[in-house]
Amino acid sequence: HALGDGLVIAEIQQASNTTFRLFDWNRVGKDGQPRPLHVQQSLEVTDYDRGPVGPQQPDVVGPGVERLVACDKFVLDRRCLSGDDQPVGSDGQTVGGDDRFHILSAVAGGATLTCGDHETPLPLGATVLLPAAAGQAVLSAQTEQATGAAVLDMYLP
Repeated sequence: HALGDGLVIAEIQQASNTTFRLFDWNRVGKDGQPRPLHVQQSLEVTDYDRGPVGPQQPDVVGPGVERLVACDKFVLDRRCLSGDDQPVGSDGQTVGGDDRFHILSAVAGGATLTCGDHETPLPLGATVLLPAAAGQAVLSAQTEQATGAAVLDMYLP
């Protein structure tokens, strides 16, 4: 991948020791030399029959929850938190309690994760791991976030 100015990404990957560089933006390694490129290896693993690929549209899977990606490796949901999209009588969205760990990243506004008596602030740009053993928690927009918040929720299928 190549990233441009002003982009914020969430990179979800499996443990792997494989990196193929087509271009490395003229960076150098610890030895001061350009890092190796892997043009031929990259071309060999490119699936030319997979295109064209267009933008994906999220699927609504619950109040304030959009499914961005679901595959056999991981699920990525976007949780939109505001007073308007919370279930009636709710102070937030429940997350966890499903015997899976959840990785939560605030990508707009700020949120608070409440698990039992413990509150964890999740300011814009922060990421927190909710262990599977923690049980169910509540994710809510921070009160000073008048426009709400958005949190990415990454977990195993």
